Amino acid sequence: MRKIIKFHADWCGPCKNYEPIFKEVTNKLVDWEIETYDVDTPKGTEMSVTYGVNSIPTTVIIVDDKKPRKLVGGLSASNLTKELSA
Repeated sequence: MRKIIKFHADWCGPCKNYEPIFKEVTNKLVDWEIETYDVDTPKGTEMSVTYGVNSIPTTVIIVDDKKPRKLVGGLSASNLTKELSA
């Protein structure tokens, strides 16, 4: 099982640019077992602290309950797909 957590804020320009890429990739991978979470920061402060999020956008990927991988900044569709495949 893969979990992907996207940390963002409504006022964040890079977050707004990343949003359609994130949706495109996660919608294409509908056949995969992926749980997606969308955390509005600072509303999601507790989760932000848990995953050490200091900058947005940040994407956290957890595969089969292994150690989370934290990716800071917006990702391209190909990079996000690659990271989810790892």
